[in-house]
Amino acid sequence: MKILSKILLILFVISFGFGFSVPIPVFAATAPNLGVADPYAIFGKAGVTNTGAPTHVWGNVGADLLSNITGLIASQVDGVMIGPAAGVQTAATAAYTALDVWGADGTKNLSTPQTVTPGVWTVDATQTLTGTTVLDGAGIYIFRSNGAYTVANGATLSLVNGATACNVF
Repeated sequence: MKILSKILLILFVISFGFGFSVPIPVFAATAPNLGVADPYAIFGKAGVTNTGAPTHVWGNVGADLLSNITGLIASQVDGVMIGPAAGVQTAATAAYTALDVWGADGTKNLSTPQTVTPGVWTVDATQTLTGTTVLDGAGIYIFRSNGAYTVANGATLSLVNGATACNVF
């Protein structure tokens, strides 16, 4: 019995030692594959509404019906406004499903101004982005929500310390 105990103790010490001496991989968020949804800055299945706020969109804006994109004019959109946006809903759903496998680094309530670091963040539906939210640092920022999201007049995203718009999803 004493020999078995010593063997188990030796195995424990060896495995414990390897746990600290072998590099442990750390996986950072990578840009999701958006397929045909990639050129879209905004896609709203039921529609997209701008309530008159000074808005500029870098990329396409899409919805199931072109008539459901309201309050935006062509000069406010660097891409095009498209409806119906064929295949975008399917591609966006596939990307969202793939992100579910990753899990999230946490939950963010973007209704209050704050600083956010790179990662995968769950954002509760029916929130309103207000004030200035700062994205701080180089990396991928993924904000997942399962519902409508509103941006208040004057709300901004500020990108600092290497954060870039092309890495925000």
